[in-house]
Amino acid sequence: MAVSSVFSTDMFSTKTNGLAYIILNVFPLNQKTRVIFSCLKTHRNEIVKYLKKNNFFDLKMLPNSLSKLILKKCENFVMASSVFDTFSQKQIEIIEKFFLFSVIDPDLNINDPRLYLFGRVE
Repeated sequence: MAVSSVFSTDMFSTKTNGLAYIILNVFPLNQKTRVIFSCLKTHRNEIVKYLKKNNFFDLKMLPNSLSKLILKKCENFVMASSVFDTFSQKQIEIIEKFFLFSVIDPDLNINDPRLYLFGRVE
């Protein structure tokens, strides 16, 4: 999985008088997936609230939270074909639907393990 994206948290920052933005980078390194969140120092408080709200501090939830975030907020991402080829047709369908419907409804929250982008889920 590889992602590099800048997107709005939809949270207002009084320090910069505008929306708080976050930068997400996901990339493979030494057989592991690395995730880096970056932001302006002035947006730190909003970013921490956003990450807490979306379960990014819960390591058990992190892969699922990250999968949903990528589908909701990232226009482009790259996935190894060896991983994608393990997905069932049902998993591909739910991923496509979530990706499309989250554009219409940014607050869409579906808890389905098939949204997991890091491998096959039955």
